[in-house]
This record gives sequence, structure tokens and C-alpha cells, in this order.
Amino acid sequence: MAEKKKAAAKKTSAKKTTAKKTSAKKTTAKKKTAAKKPAAKKPAAKKSTAKKTPPAKKADPEKKPTPDAIQVELISLVEMSAAVRMPPLQLRKLAQTGQIPAVKMDGEWRFNKELVRHALKRRSQGRR
Repeated sequence: MAEKKKAAAKKTSAKKTTAKKTSAKKTTAKKKTAAKKPAAKKPAAKKSTAKKTPPAKKADPEKKPTPDAIQVELISLVEMSAAVRMPPLQLRKLAQTGQIPAVKMDGEWRFNKELVRHALKRRSQGRR
């Protein structure tokens, strides 16, 4: 009976030593991975040196408002293609590549008739 206890004690002590070895391996592995990864440095927070802007002044009723911006008539792709007698797809390609002035509004191309005519005239003369 005493021999059985001794054998059982040896087995448990052997398990403890292997457990110690594996835990020692785990801690050295952790140290290695920690050594491989450089500590991430956080940038120091910069103090704002910008001056605070004064609050906006109220509109003076005596001052006249500035005139509105010049409004230009913009026409659609189909209207422009009819005006310059060019297929709409070709006109759209020219607008996409920036060869003629155009603006895309709400997913549709819009053109200023005079600017496009001037750009096409320059293009036909060989100056791009």
C-alpha cells in the first residue's frame, strides 16, 4: 500500500515538473514576442496655439447686401449635343476627360453653351 502511494506521489511530482517546464516555456515565449513588438508610442497631444476667432457680427440693416453671383445658363447634355451637332456620348466623353468645360449636377452633365463652343473652336484649330 505504501508502495502505491509512493508511485502515485512520483507520478504527480512528474506532472508538476512538466507543468513547470511548460509554464516556463510559455513565459519565455511571451517575453520573446514582447521583445519582437516595439512599444507603440503615442504622439504627444499638441496644444492649440491658434487664436480664437471673435464671434460673428450681426448684419447691419443700414448696409446694402452684396449683389448675387453672376448666374450662367447651363444646358443639359442632349440640348448641348443638338446645339453643337455632336453625338451626346462623344460630348460626354469630352466632358469627362476635361477637354470641354462642363459640370456634373445631380448625376447629369451641364454645359455653358458659349464656353463649349469656344473650347470646340480652339480644339478644331489644333490647340488643345
